[in-house]
Amino acid sequence: RIVIKVLREELAAGLTAERFQREIHLAARLQHPHIVPLITSGEAGALPFYTMPFIEGESLRERLRREGELPIGDALRLLRELAEVLAYAHAHDVVHRDIKPENILLSGGHVMVTDFGVAKALSKATHSNSDSVTGTGIAIGTPGYMAPEQCTGDPTIDHRVDIYALGVVAYEMLTGEPPFAYHSAAKLAAAHVMETPPPPTDRRAAVPPAVARLVMRCLEKHPADRPQSATDLARDIDIAMRTFEQSNASPVVESTTAQLHEQRLRIRAGLAVLILGLVVGGALYWRSTIASQQFSDEGNPSARRQSAGLRTVAVLPFDNVSRDPREEYFSDGMTDELTSALGKIPGLRVAARSSAFTFKGRVADAREIGERLHVASMLQGSVRRSGTKLRITAQLVNASDGMAVWGETYERAEADIFAIQDDIARAIVNALQLKLRDETAERAPKRSVNLEAYNLYLQGRYYWNRRDEEGFRKATTYFDRALRIDTTFALAYVGLADTYNMLTFYGLLTPTEAFTKARALARRAIDLDSSLAEAHVALADVLENYDWDWSGAEREYRRAIALNPNYPTAHHWYGFYLMEHGRFDEALREIRRAEEIDPLSPIIKVSFCQILREARRPSEALTKCLEAQDLDPTREPAHFLTAQVYASMNQYDKAISEYEKVLQMRPERTELAALGAAYASAGRRRDAMRVLNGLISRAKGHYVPPSDFALIYIALGERDSAFTWLERARVARDLPADLKYDPAFDRIRDDPRFAALLRALGLQ
Repeated sequence: RIVIKVLREELAAGLTAERFQREIHLAARLQHPHIVPLITSGEAGALPFYTMPFIEGESLRERLRREGELPIGDALRLLRELAEVLAYAHAHDVVHRDIKPENILLSGGHVMVTDFGVAKALSKATHSNSDSVTGTGIAIGTPGYMAPEQCTGDPTIDHRVDIYALGVVAYEMLTGEPPFAYHSAAKLAAAHVMETPPPPTDRRAAVPPAVARLVMRCLEKHPADRPQSATDLARDIDIAMRTFEQSNASPVVESTTAQLHEQRLRIRAGLAVLILGLVVGGALYWRSTIASQQFSDEGNPSARRQSAGLRTVAVLPFDNVSRDPREEYFSDGMTDELTSALGKIPGLRVAARSSAFTFKGRVADAREIGERLHVASMLQGSVRRSGTKLRITAQLVNASDGMAVWGETYERAEADIFAIQDDIARAIVNALQLKLRDETAERAPKRSVNLEAYNLYLQGRYYWNRRDEEGFRKATTYFDRALRIDTTFALAYVGLADTYNMLTFYGLLTPTEAFTKARALARRAIDLDSSLAEAHVALADVLENYDWDWSGAEREYRRAIALNPNYPTAHHWYGFYLMEHGRFDEALREIRRAEEIDPLSPIIKVSFCQILREARRPSEALTKCLEAQDLDPTREPAHFLTAQVYASMNQYDKAISEYEKVLQMRPERTELAALGAAYASAGRRRDAMRVLNGLISRAKGHYVPPSDFALIYIALGERDSAFTWLERARVARDLPADLKYDPAFDRIRDDPRFAALLRALGLQ
């Protein structure tokens, strides 16, 4: 028996039948135990066809539909065979280009891959210059399994597209679902180009970490970051397979036996759950039922992530129902503390403060909040403080229907505030059916803080979050007062360190004045409580931007992320660090993670834009900048970065227009150096000199980064003056950390003095 496959009409368009048959005959030379060979080809009417033997068995797609995730041993064995097939085909200069479960047959417990050589035959027979599309522009491949370079029609694709596709298949075999669950082909293609899927371990905790890492390597966006050959991949899978077998009491068995064993375990587990439910009673049963409904996977990719072990929650701003509006800082502080506490719980993804606070004072439907924050549940509540008494209500709400999953009211003395926070966090863990690991409890900070100091700290954070000069000044006062009362209060040291770091960023202190204080404060906080992710990020900022201690900075960023994977600033600033070192794929991965945690943050989208700009991907950068403008049209950072992107594209008139919008929003920034550089680049020398003179005047009473002067001189073509100011920046330890990749410095990169500056930074 044989199988006859007839090409679809759109694929056959423009095809040369003789060339197609010749290519099929060449492909038929592939002879491998796990490849279904091509036999012959011909024409049926005007449509070409090709034939292959009939294979007894089923497709991998059919098995996945029936079983979902496969036993890990089975998945690894099948993956190893697939990698061996690809290694053989690639050695014969044949790339499949359409690896997917439908083209993988299972026969006798082994894989048989179909359609090898067909994609190449199509491209050759339609006179296409690209191996990713036919001559008539039809993409070769299936959107759910296409590598980013296939999705963008890159004419230089090679065998590494098959390694990417195998990564998608591996992900699906291990987790029961593909990395991206969009129904639209366009959205799938965009996801493969732009989005990073969660690791397989997020959806199935039993996946060995080494296997999960290997799958994620296969799914890297850039081919150079994937395993470079299927031979290497087969070897890595073999190692992972042996390690997995050794770590389990029983060897990997045939799939039928594994399925039977798994069914028995499910029956036993079901009986145990039933008995437990009968014992503990109807109330607990009701609660767990509501929680499980929250994470049902019917038609909802986000909900499917829940059922695979990842829980998502947003802590909405608690309402201040005290009569005194000055108590607002306390309710906001309660929200922040709960966000931080929940963020440290393994398996729980918590929306960031800045995104959650966009709903402060707003009445919004639960579904809208869930969709915008990408969460399945929300914690909301209110705080009333009267004298030394507290009344706090808290409620966990299902985002899909607005129903309460859990709720509680606490009426206690103010001294019990930390106990209340801990009680709420534990209740959320129980309601979401999470399990705390021992190390989480071990690294939780011990709460023994003076209440007056704590109140001052909350007020400091309240003003710090305003992100303006007055707010930073007031924050400094409150943090200082807190430390005078309690010299062992680690969070207050972190708050003060964060404030000094921001003062130099906003140009309100020199780097030496600010960073030296921030360094000492961050180290003191870590000495007092090494579990604070915020303290490690504050120290990393100093090590990166002032000490130029690159390895030390990376160590601190990674430590912060390990301590609190839900702290968006850690991912955000680590992404900048990676950008400064040209590690753009890693940088984009981190900034995407920050965006997942904080989806409504304009500043994270602006930073995303900056990383894409320095990665020399201006069109994508512009898209991100416009997204940031849509989120908050009144904030100047989005317009500033949009202008920078236009400038890097030599579209100076558009850049100037955006810079001038910044000045309309903040008239005091008349010295905007980037605008002066854009004027100079556009040939408007007089306007550029006006901005330069404004900088000189401002420098008499305020700190102006020396590199601001350099930017204008670079655009004016005055190299010597530019390097004079860059040398001053080096002496002040205020060289831009992204000097190596910022397009603004492209015009002077060929000067030996530029290389000397990079050596001074430790970047050359």
